[in-house]
Amino acid sequence: MRQRSVDFRPWETFARLPIPAPSLEEQRRIVDFLDAETTRIDQLIHLYRRFNKLTAERSQRVLDEAVEQWAGLQVPLRYIVRFREGPGIMATDFHPEGVPLIRISGLKQGEVTLNGCNFLDPDKAARQWSQFRLRMGDRLISGSATMGEVSVVRDPTVVGSVPYTGLIILRPAQTDVNMEYMEAFLQSSLFSRQIDVLKTGATMQHFGPTHLSQVRAPFPSPDAQRRTAVTAREALHHASNCNKLIKRQVALLSERRQALITAAVTGQFDVSTASGRNVTEGVAV
Repeated sequence: MRQRSVDFRPWETFARLPIPAPSLEEQRRIVDFLDAETTRIDQLIHLYRRFNKLTAERSQRVLDEAVEQWAGLQVPLRYIVRFREGPGIMATDFHPEGVPLIRISGLKQGEVTLNGCNFLDPDKAARQWSQFRLRMGDRLISGSATMGEVSVVRDPTVVGSVPYTGLIILRPAQTDVNMEYMEAFLQSSLFSRQIDVLKTGATMQHFGPTHLSQVRAPFPSPDAQRRTAVTAREALHHASNCNKLIKRQVALLSERRQALITAAVTGQFDVSTASGRNVTEGVAV
């Protein structure tokens, strides 16, 4: 039986939509009102985003100063931490269930998660990739994603997982290494500058254990590491809190901007007498 084709003309549906049609004078008043009010909102959004950028820059400066005060005590990074990149595993080894294979999507907000993971056959994982199995407290960084971001294994369900290629496991090479201090170093400009130089001329802009083996890091006393880690943590926490608050405020301003436009165009208030403040109270956003 021949199937009848459906003649779908979306422009005809659009053409039949009812739209408000106030007088030309009223249209001009609406446009003038919205131009003034949306400009004011856009300026506020710009200021919030500028403040957010300045806050992040200040926090980065505090972190950099805390790390670089020990610049005279630099040693090869490989003396401080051991690093191992996850294995290259073929898609044919993926299973519906089994040992989790951590992907880059599993590195979220400083923690290693099972988000977006694949799975490996447990027997094969035990035979071929047991040396890559994650332990509680391991640090993971990505050689291709955001520079310096460190994720920590804190979730017991992640323990025993295998990180995919491109993800690098970091573990202390000595007993007096404070891994929170190493997190601060990896997020510092001192680290990123070295990596940028080592990647110069490379066809692919990512780093791996070969690059890390050439990096040098300050290695002060355990007490100095602890104090530096606390300073860095507080600076990053402050920046993170500001970022969350500002994102929320920008989202609210954007919602109000759209609600204001809708209310003005649909005649929910008289723009000739409105100041733009509180005119969208009770209007759904």
